[in-house]
Amino acid sequence: MFSTVRPYRRFPCARLAPVKRLVLATLLILSTEPVYAEWVAVAMTPNGEMMVYADANTLRREGELVKWWELNDYDTPQTESSKVGKGDYVSVKVQTEYDCAKELMRHLAISKFTGRMGGGYVVFSSSEATKWIPIRPESIGQIIWKKVCGYEP
Repeated sequence: MFSTVRPYRRFPCARLAPVKRLVLATLLILSTEPVYAEWVAVAMTPNGEMMVYADANTLRREGELVKWWELNDYDTPQTESSKVGKGDYVSVKVQTEYDCAKELMRHLAISKFTGRMGGGYVVFSSSEATKWIPIRPESIGQIIWKKVCGYEP
């Protein structure tokens, strides 16, 4: 009995129609795992209602200005009722900038999510920088400011 030997093909999908190649490429891209931020617990409110996490890989310093991404995760749903968005949320991702010398902070971007740890749906999002505000003494903002600016290990 005779057997046939198929020639070696380096790329077996070369014979596929262009549409099938596109579908195959799309499936391969969609099957890869997304890259997640490494959220590290930074602070908790005294009543334990909110935990603040930060992604230290996003920390950028320019002189006395420091910015990074924070994630606030709430135990109970909060309510967004602005003109732009409405609904309950339980986590907030925010890019915050700190002025270490003047003890000021502002938000550069913010998104509020229905799920924990930035999951679920977005109920509000803005990339409009807020005004600089003073950091209140003995607040969670001051705890974070000390860590970001290097005043506390």
